[in-house]
Formats: sequence, C-alpha cells, structure tokens
Amino acid sequence: MVNLSSASIGTAATDDHTPRASADQAVTPAAGASKSRRRKTSHLKVVPETLALREELKQRCDEVAARLDRSRPLTKDEMEGVARELLEREGHPEGYLGWVMVMLSSAFYRDQVAATDPSRRLFLLPHCLKHAEGCPADYDEFGMNCKQCGACSIADFRTIAEEMGYKVLVAEGSPVVLKIIVSG
Repeated sequence: MVNLSSASIGTAATDDHTPRASADQAVTPAAGASKSRRRKTSHLKVVPETLALREELKQRCDEVAARLDRSRPLTKDEMEGVARELLEREGHPEGYLGWVMVMLSSAFYRDQVAATDPSRRLFLLPHCLKHAEGCPADYDEFGMNCKQCGACSIADFRTIAEEMGYKVLVAEGSPVVLKIIVSG
C-alpha cells in the first residue's frame, strides 16, 4: 500500500503486489454454483451525498495525486491502496472507494490529457443513454450509429464533442472499445 503520510509519497510503490482477500470477495463456490471469482463491488460505489463533501474529497485527491510519482502509471491495486488510505485518514466510509479512485485517477492523468490534442482523444459514450423504444440507430463494427433523432441526449453530447475536435464512439461495451483501440 502507498504510504500517504511519508515524505516519499512520490515513489508510489506498494508493500506487496498480491491482492488481499476480503469478506466481500467470492470464495470457492459450492457444487453447481457459478465459478465467477470477481469481487462484489456494488457497496464500493457510493457517491458522497453533498456537494461540499464531494468538493472536499476532490481537493484532497488533487493534493494526494500531485505528490505521486508520474513516471509510470499506477496499477489498479496501487490506486486502490492510495484511495483506501486517503479514506481512512479522512475518516470516510469505504463505500466512497470507487468515487475516490475516479477522482484520484482524474487528478493523476489531468496534465497528460490536457497536453493531448483533442483530435487525438476518443470520447466514449455508453449506448445505454439511448431510449430503447423506437431508437432508429443501427449498430456496426464501431458501435451505435446515432441517427440524431432527438429522442435522447447522445446526439447532443456527440455534437459538442465533435465540435471540440474529439472522435466519438457510442459503444455497447468494453470488448468493442478494446477491439477498436487495438486495431488502430
């Protein structure tokens, strides 16, 4: 785990890289049960209730991220360790973990993203924003091809992003996105 209280916060090395088992982690299933070993994380996706609390945590995430070593990306486990330690030190519940990890990652990569020309950025929109009933959009190998019918907000987001120079993809899920990115 990364030690937030030490002066060497810039190293961002973990004490050990092995995932820790926890009470919320799936264990060996009983006969006939699903063999999924994915952790259950729904309890870790709580958004802080008030704007003031969100702003306070965001500011703290910015401060912590500013002290992290940016010579290499943090692994998910390292980012989780930093987020857990921040929550513990600030006296906030574990339920905010996912939200804090997003804020830490955003702060960690903010300068890199800002330095990237918008024409080299990809704006991903989830296809679940569409109105399922009556949506005239078709799907192709690149995801959903919005017809800009006005029934949902996808066309609005797409228009704004394209005006800013972004490439836009309305994707069905991660496998499609990864396939497109890997294929160039």
